[in-house]
Amino acid sequence: MAGGRLPDGAAGGGGGAMTERHSGPAGVAPGAARQAQVSAQATLFALAPQDGEPGELAAGRELGEARKVLALELLRARNPDRVRAAQVALIRFLCVNEEGTVEDLRAALGIPDREPARWLGAVAGELRRAGLIARAGWRETTRAVAHARPVSVWAVRDRAAAQRWLVAHAGGE
Repeated sequence: MAGGRLPDGAAGGGGGAMTERHSGPAGVAPGAARQAQVSAQATLFALAPQDGEPGELAAGRELGEARKVLALELLRARNPDRVRAAQVALIRFLCVNEEGTVEDLRAALGIPDREPARWLGAVAGELRRAGLIARAGWRETTRAVAHARPVSVWAVRDRAAAQRWLVAHAGGE
C-alpha cells in the first residue's frame, strides 16, 4: 500500500546498512561467486530452444522461469544480509498494512527511486515458498523510472506463522 508504514523498530530510514554495496556473502570469494554465475548462465543459455523447434514456446517459458530463479538466487547470495533485513521489514510491513508491494517496501526503507535495488527482487520469493506470503494481485508501479510496469501485491498468508518467522529471524515482533 503506497504510503504504508513500518512498525516502530523496523528496518528503514535513508541509507545505512540497507544502501551499502556488498561484494558477496561472507566467506565466499567474489571470483568464486562470479565463476558460479557464469557457469550457471552458460548452462541455461545452452538449453535454450532454437527458433522453429517443437515446443519452443513452452520450453521458452520454462527456461525463462529458470533464468529468473537463478538470477534471484544470485542476488540473494550476493546480498544475504540486505535481503534478510528486507524480508523482516516486508513481513512487518504486511502485518501492519495487510498488503503491499516491494515498491512499498522500497519507500518504507528509504531507498531512493534512482538507486539500483535489483536485489529487492530476491526478497519475496523465499517468503512465498515458505508459505508466509502470497500474491494477492498486481498493481502498476507509480515510480516514473519503472515505466508503469506491473508489480506483485503481497499479503501475509498465515499471520501466526509470520510472527513465528519474525521471532526466529528478527528476534521478535
